[in-house]
Parts: sequence; C-alpha cells; structure tokens
Amino acid sequence: MNYYFYCRKDSAVAGSSPSFPIEQINNRLIPAASYPVTLTSMNNVFKGEHLDTLPFIIASEEALHAAKEGGESELFLEVPRDTVMMYSINRDDPTDYQVIYKKDHSTSYPAVSNVPSDISEGSTQFEKVCTYYQPKGVIRRALLIIRSLKNIIKHFNPAEERFYEIKEEGGVIVDQPLPVDEPVDRSTSEPMVVILHGFMSLTEHQFHALKRILLQAGYYGKVFGYSYATNRAGIRASGGELYHVLYNTGLLQKNCSLDMFAHSQGGLIARSMVGFHLSDHPHSINDVVLAGVPNKGTPLAVYGATLFSIHSWNAIELLFHIVRDLIAALQGSKQAYDFFAEQVTSFHDKSPALHDMSPGSEFLENLNAASFSINGNLYVSGYHLPETEDKSHFFLKAYRRLLNELNVFIGKAHDGVVPQESSYHVFTSGTQTLDENEGWHSWYFGKADRAAHIWKAVLEGKP
Repeated sequence: MNYYFYCRKDSAVAGSSPSFPIEQINNRLIPAASYPVTLTSMNNVFKGEHLDTLPFIIASEEALHAAKEGGESELFLEVPRDTVMMYSINRDDPTDYQVIYKKDHSTSYPAVSNVPSDISEGSTQFEKVCTYYQPKGVIRRALLIIRSLKNIIKHFNPAEERFYEIKEEGGVIVDQPLPVDEPVDRSTSEPMVVILHGFMSLTEHQFHALKRILLQAGYYGKVFGYSYATNRAGIRASGGELYHVLYNTGLLQKNCSLDMFAHSQGGLIARSMVGFHLSDHPHSINDVVLAGVPNKGTPLAVYGATLFSIHSWNAIELLFHIVRDLIAALQGSKQAYDFFAEQVTSFHDKSPALHDMSPGSEFLENLNAASFSINGNLYVSGYHLPETEDKSHFFLKAYRRLLNELNVFIGKAHDGVVPQESSYHVFTSGTQTLDENEGWHSWYFGKADRAAHIWKAVLEGKP
C-alpha cells in the first residue's frame, strides 16, 4: 500500500473539495477496541480538551486502509498544513518506528499512477508532503502526525486569579469556584488549608493525590485551591495578589488557622506573601510545605528554551516520546504531556517569572534576605532523578538524555526542573527537611505515596 500525503495550499479556496477520494487525517480516526489508545480512552485522558486542538494526531494504518474501497494500492491522505513530523509506529512494540516525514528535509516521491489533477504538479489546491510505502503483511501500526507546537499555546495561563473549595463527591474530586473578593464560610472552627500550583500550571484538575489525602484525613474543615496567572507578572506581584485574595476571603485573620501546600513557583509566591506582606502584623499562616521550590532558582529558567521552544526540534522529539508512552498505554503519559505543554507555553510567552527564577536574580536575593515568620512549621522537600533510567517510559528517558547532553544542571542532583540544593536552601531557622527521595518534579503532590509521605510528616508535627 502506498500512502500519498498532501496538504492544502495557503491559496486553496476555502471549503473546496477535491474531485477524488481523499481522507482527512484527524484524531477521530483512532480505531478499533483492540487498540490500546481508542477514541474513548483519548477523550478520558485529555478530558476537557478537544482532540482536534492537540498538537498531534494518531490514526490506525489499518483504519486508513479499510477506508479505501476496492482494495486499491494507492491511498491519498490530507494532513494539516502545519504538519512538522510524521512517524509510523508499531503499536505492539513502540521501540519499532519509522520517520516518514520531517519538515524542511528532502523527501523522495515515488511515481504515482493516474495522479488526480487536483494534486498534480501545478495544482492550486494541494501540494505534496511525502509518500510512505507500507509493506504487505504489516499490521497494527499507528500513524503519528506532529503539528506545529503553536497549537499547544492555550489554557495554562488564566488571565485572572481563581479561588475554589475542593470537595469529594461520590469519589470524584470537585473544584468548586468561589469569589476571590468575598469572605468564605468559616462556620467551622477546624484548621483550613490552601494548595498552590507551580509555573505554567493550574491547581484545578491536578494534584488529585494530595487533594484526596487532605480531604480524607479529617483534619481540615475546608480545603481550598488557588490558581494564578504564572506568566503575566513577576513573582513578587503574584505574592501580592495571593495576599489580597486570602485577605478578602477572611482566611488571613489571626483567629483562623491556615496551612499552605505549595509546589514549585507556588512556593516562591507563598514566601513572597509572608515575607513582603505579613511580616509586620499577626496572621493565620500556620504550617507551610514547599515542594520542589526553586529557592535559589533553577538553570532551566535560563536554558529551557533550548528544550521547549516551539521552534526546537528537541521539543518535537520530546512530544514524540510522550505519544509513544501514550500508545504503550503507560501510566503517567498525560502528566508528562501536561508538564511538556506547561514548559512549551512558558518559554513561548517569556514570562517575567522566568527571570525571577533565574539563579542569582535580584528577586531571589531580596526574597532570601526577607523574614519568614509563620505560626507553625516549615517543611521543604526536594527530589533527585533516579540513578537508573526508567526504560519503560520513553519521555522520561529522552528528557534525561537531553538534560545531560545540554549540561543544564552541570552534574547537580535535580528533579528534572529544580536542583535539589535549591529546594533545600535554608532561608529561615527551624526548617524541617523531609527525607530525600528519588523522583520527578510532578511527583510531590501528584503521586499518592509521595503526597501521603509529606502529609504524614506534617501531621506528626502538629501539637
């Protein structure tokens, strides 16, 4: 079977159709139930995201073949104009793959018999992308198309801060929006807790492991989440916004007791609020957990564009490995995609927060010189990547290799984003360091055993 891939020219008439059968490739062509990645499973994995907006397309080669009536040996396929890479992957063994197309690299086109005029040389509608020959007897392969990473620049950066109460209803974690400028219901006298996310992320729809543990522990009267625009302003300004939200909701009143669980950049925002807004008067902040926080910065803020720029082939390669994990039905592939999308978005938008998190920045110098006075304990946690490679996860293995090749962390232990020594930097007395663990940046609040370990330490420190 010969596959002939074409895309529409910029000059093509909008809505025009060719005069011959041509299949349009999209994520609705994910195939039969025997395939590990079905349309249903993709919808479940990428809940809340329209599949056609993803920067990649997966289709079954059998499904494409079956779409061709009469068993002809030539199949004409239309791909998006922004296609940058194409692969054929063995669905049973994703280590077996073939690069079909790479944008701006020479591609040969075997002779095509009876080429329709719509796609012949000089056509005003279509232009060739590449040709792929599928040998007889080859089955159970997936066609992967990677599109421009501009498609990924979307929902990771809310324009305004958001506050909500986290609940569990029928075993499902629910994030219930609350006004950011009105007092919350404080009918309970029990302590409360708020969760803060990291750079280019959101607290809603994430950290389910930690949320479930805090809800089921029975210690807190209410569990809250806070989301902020991570690349709109500097971190000190974001700390001011957090202060105003907690003040307006009544959670900073001294007769209240509020714990904070902060991940990555969220920890710097929590520190900014305490150090620059709460140092001169009583407040409610009790225990604070800082997980994977770049207290002394991270070199990824400086060199990350080499990995995650939308124009970087490194980023295309990383996305390819994420989809391989998805095809292999490996756990964690959605978390890897979220991490990847967050990084791509951040380095595209050139956030002022990136400058603040650069080692030696003026912001970090001022923050580490500021006081940090809370009513309870301060806990810090920092991971380092496992010494042995996780060969079952293509993305983690490829990401580790690229970090080493680019010498991003210069031999220092790190969790994939933040150096461990930066997470453990002591900026105030009485800091309690949690046990060192192997792990990735997304594991602190994202994996049940790690979240449980952190909560156990906090609970044991309670009076």
